[in-house]
Amino acid sequence: PASLFGADFIGLANILPGSVLAGSKVSLAPGIEIECAVDELRVGTAVDLMLRPENLRVSTTALAGTNVLQGKVSHTFFLGNAADVYVDLGNIKLRAQLSPPMLFVDGAPVWLQLPVEAVRLFERE
Repeated sequence: PASLFGADFIGLANILPGSVLAGSKVSLAPGIEIECAVDELRVGTAVDLMLRPENLRVSTTALAGTNVLQGKVSHTFFLGNAADVYVDLGNIKLRAQLSPPMLFVDGAPVWLQLPVEAVRLFERE
């Protein structure tokens, strides 16, 4: 999508406020930094980070690699061919959509991976 409006209008999206750090990182909250492809944005630029729920990887065991965060499942909804999994990362909430569906117990610890290539940034207006 070329704009945040388009990203939010077409399909499901996790949209999180952040700030561009040095290099190709975005700070979402103290201690939570996400690696992404930053295109011509200056350090300190306020951005909205967008990630589609189907692009999140969820695991009950620790994941290796970039953009791995640990959280707790707040709730899971079985949708037939998929499951919506809501994960609490403290003051950040993310929605993952898993197909084939995986069901989790509320409060279960999980690890999320946000693939660098799936993260989109939009400069705040």
